Amino acid sequence: MDERLEKALQTANFMASLNLTRKASFEEFNQNLNFYQDGCSFTANLDIIAKLTGIMQHTNTAIILDNNNIPVEIKDLKVFVNRCVAIYTEQSEKYLAKYQNIKKQRNIGGLISL
Repeated sequence: MDERLEKALQTANFMASLNLTRKASFEEFNQNLNFYQDGCSFTANLDIIAKLTGIMQHTNTAIILDNNNIPVEIKDLKVFVNRCVAIYTEQSEKYLAKYQNIKKQRNIGGLISL
C-alpha cells in the first residue's frame, strides 16, 4: 500500500476512535447525573438547577416532575438543589479530567486504554 494512503487510513481510524471515545465519555457523564429520591428518578443538570433555584426564591417546597413525568413534592427545596449541584459538580469535574486525557492521546492504543 502507498505510504501516504496508509497514513491517511491511520489518521481516519484515529479520528473515528477519538470521536467514539468523546461520545462515550459524554454519555457516561449524562448517565452519572441521574439519581433517585423518594422513589423517583431525577437528572442533576443545569436546567433543573436553574429552575429550582428560581422557585426557591419564592418558596421552600415545590411539586416537580421527575424524569418519568411523575409529580413529586420536594419538601426541602434547598437540600434537593444542593444535592443536584453537588452531583453536577462532581460529575463535571470527572468529565473534564477524562476529556483532557482524551485530548492528550495521539494514537488509538492510548484512546483504548482510557
